[in-house]
Amino acid sequence: MTNTPTTAAWHASTTTVAGRVLTVYARTGLPAGLTVTPAAELLAEYAATHPASRVLIIDAAFALPALVTAPTAAVAVAQRHAGMLVASQRTLTNAKRTGIDWLAYGDASAVAAGSMDLVLIEVPATRDAWLRRLCEGYRALAVGGILVAVGPNDAGGRTVARDVKELIGACNERSKSHQRMVVAKKPAHALPVPEWTQTMGIAIGTTQTVQHAGRTYQSAPGVFAHGRVDAGTAFLLEHFPPCKHQHVLDIGAGIGVLGGWALDHGAVRVDMVDVDGAAAQAMTATFADTAAAHVAWSDVIDPLPWTQRYELVVANPPFHSGKRNDETLITQFATTAAKQLSTRGEFWCVANAFLAYQSVFAQVFDEVTKVASNGSFTIWRAKTVKRPE
Repeated sequence: MTNTPTTAAWHASTTTVAGRVLTVYARTGLPAGLTVTPAAELLAEYAATHPASRVLIIDAAFALPALVTAPTAAVAVAQRHAGMLVASQRTLTNAKRTGIDWLAYGDASAVAAGSMDLVLIEVPATRDAWLRRLCEGYRALAVGGILVAVGPNDAGGRTVARDVKELIGACNERSKSHQRMVVAKKPAHALPVPEWTQTMGIAIGTTQTVQHAGRTYQSAPGVFAHGRVDAGTAFLLEHFPPCKHQHVLDIGAGIGVLGGWALDHGAVRVDMVDVDGAAAQAMTATFADTAAAHVAWSDVIDPLPWTQRYELVVANPPFHSGKRNDETLITQFATTAAKQLSTRGEFWCVANAFLAYQSVFAQVFDEVTKVASNGSFTIWRAKTVKRPE
C-alpha cells in the first residue's frame, strides 16, 4: 500500500483488491487512520468475486466494496462516522462511481426489508453496535441473499460467527490478515429469534433511554457511554458555568446531556454536534420538540451548519481514533471552539486527568485555566482566542 499527500487535508492511498488498484482519500480523525482497514479489503475482495445486483455496505472503511461493484448495481451505504462518510463520498466521486444511496445518519434500518442480495458489514468495535448492525443487515437481506461480516480477531471477531449462526444458521468462516470473515445465506425459513434481538436499542425500531435531571434522552448502541451518563460529563455538570441568556455549542455531544442541562439552566439556544450518526439521530429525536435546540452530524473538520457565535462552547471530547491516542482530535475541537466563540466567549472542556491538554489549548487561546480536578478528570477553561501576529 502506498500513501501520498494530496493537499494539506487529504491523503491518497492505494490498495490492490482482486487485481484492481483502488485509490481512497482520507484525512485526520478517521477511526482507522489514513489507510484502508484489512476488514474493508476483505469485504471488497468478496464483492469483486461475488457480483450482486443489490448491495448494502455497512461501516466498511471508505465504502471500499462500492469501488468494485458493477456500475449497474444498486448500492446503499450506511456509514455512521461523519468523517468516514465524507472520505467515502470523496473516494467514490474521484472514482466516478455515482448513484450511491447514502443513508441518513448511517442508519441501515432505513433500507426496505428483503431488498438486498448482498450485505457487507465491517464489524463495529462494541458488541451492542455489532448486534444492531447484524439485525439491520439480516432484515435488509432477501431470502437467499448473502451476509458477509468481517472484524479483527482481537476485537470481537471471534464471536461474530456465533452470533451469525444464532440468527441466520449455518455459515462459513475463515481467518485472514488477523480478521475473521463470516459468510451466511439467509434461509427461506427463519430460525427461532435469539433473545438478544429483542434488546431495546438492538431490536429494529427501538431505542434505549437515559433519565437525567428530569429529562429523557434517547441513546443507541455504539454511542459513547450508551445507556448512561458518563463520569466525565457528570463531573463537568457539577462545575457547569452559568449560561442564562447565552448561546451554547456542545461539540462531541453524544446523546446531548450537556446541551439539555444548558437548556434547563437558561440558555436561549443550544447547538449540538457529534461525529456519530446514531448519536446525532438520537439527539434529533430527544430534542424534536425543542425549538431552541439544533443538532448536526459532523466531524467538525468541515464548517458547522450554523453561523451563530457562542458565549459558551462545551465538550467532553474523545481522545482516540480507533485504538490510537490522537491529539489531532482535541486540537480540532479547540480550533473549532475558537472559531465559533464570541469575543468574550469561553471554551469549557472535561478530559481524562492524564491527558496534558493545557499545552494544546495554549496554542489556540491566550488564557487557559484548570477549573477542577478529581484525580480521574480535569476541567479546563480557555478564553481569549489568539490572534495572528
